[in-house]
Amino acid sequence: MVIGIYCRFSKMVDDMSAGRLKVKVYGAGELIYLAGVWRKEKYNDDKRRVFSIITKAANSKINKIHHRMPVVLNTNNAQDYLETKDNDLIFNNYEDVDLNYNEVSKYVNSPKNNDEKCIATIN
Repeated sequence: MVIGIYCRFSKMVDDMSAGRLKVKVYGAGELIYLAGVWRKEKYNDDKRRVFSIITKAANSKINKIHHRMPVVLNTNNAQDYLETKDNDLIFNNYEDVDLNYNEVSKYVNSPKNNDEKCIATIN
């Protein structure tokens, strides 16, 4: 899956009464490739594609905000991943892609909201 950013709740909250912070995670000026698996699944009389993103233990930078992260691939690793037939892939062997993160508004929590305000950096 190719994305520009992803959002997640952060564990970096000193005052838990304030709730968890929402952060956006993004690559350094480039798209992010996430490893995943998919299959077709029958739903009533319809076949649908379902998709799951593969996660791993967070690297040292992302671990500051969460203990898990998606398997993020660089362009070369993404191509290798798509072409491999190996069922025993070890995702920790892929080099880390440089990711950054910033706090975003709780505005992003509503599926009704779909505009630039969702990813605007605050604080």
